[in-house]
Amino acid sequence: MVNRRWWPLWLLMVCLSGWVQAAEITLRVEPDPPPAGESFQLIFTAEGAVDDEPDFAPLARDFQILSRNQQTAITLSNGRHTRSTTWTVTVLPKQAGPLLVPPIRFGTLESTTRQIAQASATGSGKAADDDGLFLEVEASPEQPYVQQEVLYTIRLWRRYEISNASLSQPVFSGDVLVKPLDEERRYETTREGRRYEVVEKRFVLYPQVSGTLEIKPAEVTAQVVKRGFSLFDNFAQAMTTRRITSRALSLTVKPAPADFPGRHWLPARKLRLQAEWQPGPPSATVGEPLTRTVTLWADGLTAGQLPPLETTPPPGWKSYPERPLTNDQQEGTGFHGTVAQKTALIANQAGTGELAELQIPWWNTATDRLEYARLPAVSLRAIANSSVAATPPPAPPAAPVSASPQLAPVAIAPPSAPASGIDTLWRWIALISGAGWLATLLLWWLHTGRESSSAAPAATTTPAPSDSRQVLSACGRGETQEIASALLNWAAAHWPDAPPRSLSALAARVEPTLAAAILELDAARYGGEKTSFSAANLRAAWIAARPETSARPHTRETVLPKLYWHTAD
Repeated sequence: MVNRRWWPLWLLMVCLSGWVQAAEITLRVEPDPPPAGESFQLIFTAEGAVDDEPDFAPLARDFQILSRNQQTAITLSNGRHTRSTTWTVTVLPKQAGPLLVPPIRFGTLESTTRQIAQASATGSGKAADDDGLFLEVEASPEQPYVQQEVLYTIRLWRRYEISNASLSQPVFSGDVLVKPLDEERRYETTREGRRYEVVEKRFVLYPQVSGTLEIKPAEVTAQVVKRGFSLFDNFAQAMTTRRITSRALSLTVKPAPADFPGRHWLPARKLRLQAEWQPGPPSATVGEPLTRTVTLWADGLTAGQLPPLETTPPPGWKSYPERPLTNDQQEGTGFHGTVAQKTALIANQAGTGELAELQIPWWNTATDRLEYARLPAVSLRAIANSSVAATPPPAPPAAPVSASPQLAPVAIAPPSAPASGIDTLWRWIALISGAGWLATLLLWWLHTGRESSSAAPAATTTPAPSDSRQVLSACGRGETQEIASALLNWAAAHWPDAPPRSLSALAARVEPTLAAAILELDAARYGGEKTSFSAANLRAAWIAARPETSARPHTRETVLPKLYWHTAD
């Protein structure tokens, strides 16, 4: 018998002997063998103490680690202390077939290698041998042209409840542009006498290179709910994580035909080209804009695949294109791309011109042949601006009256009898009245002249010479914003009662050549590198026009439509 005084010391020695007990690592698999495509547990047990935490990183090569748990138990039996630690790791295989669990280090200790054979595969994508959960994929067409739209569809078929399902992104062997369709379809259907709920997700693919394109198998990872049967809990549930894999697909991508005539390859199901004029028909006054909007719509292409719509003006006209407006609309079969180009055309002189035909070649993927979208040529007519006062031609020298053959013969009345006294009286009354009227007119003119001379500094409408010099000086420096400010300052001094608020309004009040130069300046403020504005040309037009004397009086403000505007990025 141990003396009671030494009992605590003896107990401490027993405990210490348990802590220093040599550990041994064992591995158990549950269930064994694990079903293919489903999660299972790797249970590592250490009987005794380990000197470090385990490193499960080597498992990540063949397994997806879903969760891990650690439990420690200490027992005392027949005076012997025993410690046991268990690590439970829930994993999901990344591939089918035999699995290899590599050695796992626990400090200085290490577990043994274990090879695991999986049970027969289920959920392989075939409806004939599925257990109620499988994936199905398809692509249409399977032999597309390069950059042609391909509809790739993934369907998840299930007959029981799942949760936390996640679909992998499509993976390809080549260069592909992928755009998901937002709409996700859910419906129920029957196959081989079994009722399924189907979840359908679609993507639009645009292969960028020709050749063979491999689409890797799609994968869905989900938690499967299986109801258990318990005498104490009829609603008990067991959860397992499954990965369902589809079959792979292969597409044969054809190159564009070698004889395709266009610079831009356009494989589409449909393509339309149309134009609108504002105002219409296509005629305009010199110096005023005529706006043409060209719209290109394609079924089976995005707006980014559509070519630019350029308008080449005829001689005597200038074009001012706005930024193109693009839009993509999606439907169940894919995308519809639209690009709209608005261009303002301004004539420099009166006359007619022809806007050339616009022709866009494209490949009809429905009929597999070349087609053309066309806008016919349009005749443009520029009308002289009637509000600009033309300089009258010099009058021919007056010919002597006696020698003019154009004079109409005048009938000479025969001499009348001498006037009576009454006629003489009325003649004197008329002479006196006329003299009084002339005297009144002379006094009014003298009075008005004095008032206008005294009020001349406040009523003048001619701008100071410095305003015109500011315009010329700003043109010399070439800064568009400074030139625009100088022009508007000059206009405010020239029309103080109703000054123009914009360059386009100012252009409507000056002669055509100067108006065209001012509109080019207005376009350069927004158009960037696409404009052909020259400060020197504007300066020369200003000097030649002498706007201090040739500017038209303001009758009404004519607001031109904006030539350039920006869309949100």
